[in-house]
Amino acid sequence: MSLGIAGTGVVTPLGWNVEEVARRIARGERGDRVEGFDILEFTPSDRLRRSPSVSLWGVAAAYRALASAGLAKGDLDGARVGVIAAVSKGGMVYSERFHEQFVKGGGKAVVPLLFPETVANAPASHVAALLGFHGPNATLLGDAAVSHNAIAMARDLLEWELADQVLVVAPHERGRIMELGYACFRGLFRGAPWSEGAGALLLTRGEGRLGTILHVDRGFPFRRRSEIPGLLEGALRNLPAWPDVVSVSGGEPPEIVERMIAGPPAGAPSSRAKAARVAVKDALGEALATAALWQIVFGLHRTPSGGHLLSTCVGLNEQVSVLMARRA
Repeated sequence: MSLGIAGTGVVTPLGWNVEEVARRIARGERGDRVEGFDILEFTPSDRLRRSPSVSLWGVAAAYRALASAGLAKGDLDGARVGVIAAVSKGGMVYSERFHEQFVKGGGKAVVPLLFPETVANAPASHVAALLGFHGPNATLLGDAAVSHNAIAMARDLLEWELADQVLVVAPHERGRIMELGYACFRGLFRGAPWSEGAGALLLTRGEGRLGTILHVDRGFPFRRRSEIPGLLEGALRNLPAWPDVVSVSGGEPPEIVERMIAGPPAGAPSSRAKAARVAVKDALGEALATAALWQIVFGLHRTPSGGHLLSTCVGLNEQVSVLMARRA
């Protein structure tokens, strides 16, 4: 079943308007910290007064996705809208602060009301509550490829008629402990600075006003990085079309990237020119599951009307996945 992309939303270090961020990326601007953000631009609710940035950005991206679909809160049947959060590290920053309070001041220094904000499914809970979406609600954990897994799960919910729309949201906040942890495994890091923000896709059945997802993998796990080329080659064999734009995660072997953008092999029934290559992380940094959604949003923005986007995702430590979409 095809998945329609009805709306997209982002919060990035270069802003939270897709068109403006795309222009700044094209100008060569870069960023790795979200600054100047105010959740009151999106909702006046005081529900988020104790929430960490990872939840605030997830809610903001969700509101943006709804607005880009030409919708406002209350326009959809909330009982038929699902929410799936793709999370790589969750509220790790808040968890670190919570633990620090306890270590320094003991039990009396800890604020119990803050503890619920440390759990990984807090962003999905806030998004559903604030937008009034009471359909299926899930949080998936993993590396960057978990965003593709969330999209595949959204496809299942729509195909099984458990929902009429599904909002996929991926928030991520930079954290000192996370960065120190990955620093111990230098082979995993690919050069882009650690980043933060959120991305969101509002998905529906069939054709979408922004585009249509024609193919998405749930992710192929690997135990050794030497397995990545073979897994990626296998995933690429299932594509329904040749891409016009290739949006890469940075972990793909260079020789495979070159083949993806080179065009159809000699003798193939296609006259398509060489594909354009988009590397969103060069501008916005590495934000794991969030960056995987950025790849789709800004890759689709770069794709000509009627053209095909191929977004590839090689996670830092778990999975390989590919997605193909056609722009409306």
